[in-house]
Amino acid sequence: MHHRRILLLCLISLLLTMQHVSAHSNLYRADPPANSQLAEAPAVIRLYFTERLEPEFSAIVLERGDGTTVVTPAAVVDPTDTTIMHLVPGDLPEGLYTVVWRALSAEDGHQTRGSYAFAIGTAAGAALNPAGQDTIPAPDTALRWLTHLAVALLIGGVSFIVFVWQPAQVAASVPRRVTHLILIGWLLYGVVLFVNLLLYTNEVQGEMTRVINATRFGDVWLVRLGLWSLMGISLWLPRQRSGGYVTALLIGAGILLAQSQYSHASAAHDPLAITLVTWLHLLGTALWLGGLMHFFAVIPLARRAESLGLLTAWFSNMARVALLTLVITGVFSGWLFVGSLDALLTTLYGQALLVKLILIAPVLGIAAINFVRTGRRLRAGNEQWTGILYNLVGAEIGLLVVAIIGAALMASVNPARAALALRQPPEDNTFAQVDIGDDGLHVHFTVEPGWVGQNTFKVLLLNDGIDPVDDATLIRVRFDYLARNLGQSELRPTLTRDGEYAADGANLSQPGDWRVRVTIQRPNQFDVVRDYTLTMELPPVPPGLNTSAPIPGHTLAELLAGAALLIVGGFTVGRKWLKLWDGVGAFGVALLFVGIALILTALGHPTF
Repeated sequence: MHHRRILLLCLISLLLTMQHVSAHSNLYRADPPANSQLAEAPAVIRLYFTERLEPEFSAIVLERGDGTTVVTPAAVVDPTDTTIMHLVPGDLPEGLYTVVWRALSAEDGHQTRGSYAFAIGTAAGAALNPAGQDTIPAPDTALRWLTHLAVALLIGGVSFIVFVWQPAQVAASVPRRVTHLILIGWLLYGVVLFVNLLLYTNEVQGEMTRVINATRFGDVWLVRLGLWSLMGISLWLPRQRSGGYVTALLIGAGILLAQSQYSHASAAHDPLAITLVTWLHLLGTALWLGGLMHFFAVIPLARRAESLGLLTAWFSNMARVALLTLVITGVFSGWLFVGSLDALLTTLYGQALLVKLILIAPVLGIAAINFVRTGRRLRAGNEQWTGILYNLVGAEIGLLVVAIIGAALMASVNPARAALALRQPPEDNTFAQVDIGDDGLHVHFTVEPGWVGQNTFKVLLLNDGIDPVDDATLIRVRFDYLARNLGQSELRPTLTRDGEYAADGANLSQPGDWRVRVTIQRPNQFDVVRDYTLTMELPPVPPGLNTSAPIPGHTLAELLAGAALLIVGGFTVGRKWLKLWDGVGAFGVALLFVGIALILTALGHPTF
């Protein structure tokens, strides 16, 4: 038992030294903003992201209106704040320009791309367009799906031996078909590990050695490779020592811990605790799906219904704890990264979760049948239930294999909260002022939504505050930045409805004080001139876009999830306290550990 305790201590040390991991690096601010109309070239193009960037694999390219590239110095990630990337464009003539960017997150390895337009002396073009937010990343999703299958065959198979086959004692040795499936899982995981490196290298358009040596992805990949190699060695040990499968299981838990370092769930306000929740969810999935696969493989080997009934009882113990774990961690993660019905129904992440839940619902029904009836019938010696069990377990596996496609997609796209936040308009900060002239002309001037960047400028003209004025021949809105000379820009609103003239533009492109002059020309009338002073502020980051910000109610959610894990873990450990490896007692220890971590994290918050 000494070597098992050492491995447990190593695993706990790894848990305690995990680093913060985040989701996608989303662009939340650009300077100049999208659709800006500038009088002269900007001195610097500066982009702000929600996550830290990999400097060597993030870039900005400036293109002219005809699609040709402007020759500029390479974009630079700010060394003091690696969430900021800037480009010095140099002297630019008048025209339309497009900023094309790609940002590689140093946190989770996801790459985001996008583009937006601004104009110098002319009307601006397309609006901000963060690329890839509403498309399915097929290669990444497929690779993650294969990773789930490999983990199920490998770690789920070892769990089946430790928690089910050996305690049931239905045979002296592990069936060859189980060891073969574990070997297939180990080989498949190695293949997807190397394919992952190839796809990542191709995506970032870099060299493999630079990716391994100069990115956080490379650091985590090397850890996974090392643990995978150690697990391969440990799988040979059962031929020499009885503790080989236990050693392999602990190393497998370490593999999943390293894998959870690149997950959305660890991008929350409390990265360490939430990463542990992700790790526990992955471990529960491996026990349930992988256990089912290996249970399915040994059903035909059972010579008597009583033996199969005994195996069913031991497997039900493991599956029950794994399922409760998945429910607790899944509900918590759903609240954390979806949070609303709108996000569930209108985002790729939410829709993938919905499909996953729909597929899992009949699986739960089948599992209930096996738990309540099948095991009892088999232990009573009813041979015909052997075939029924075989078919039911096969149906469970088929549904779960399809369901994990949804899990793979969820890991490949933006969390639902962030995806929904990208589509939300900024909160209203409208500037509105009414001026009444000596001739009774009411001039209503509004700027919506009233933040730096794209706005709608409206001029409503009413005679004596009642009758709309539709005969204005020209309305000119000119903008001067008071902090420094940015040149003067201009908009010309046109009639949109009775008495109202409107135009869109990003002329208010910098925070600070602006002077806005509205000139109104009408037939046979003196020009009307109105001056306004606007103090502009940057729009706030949309709630949910930056997942490292605390979500209201997160303290209570962590306390409830932690308490639920403590209850399930305590019950599991209590049944097998002196024999943690005889059944799922060791898995119960993991539940207790994560439950305590969640509660301590919640209690450390300054407010409830």
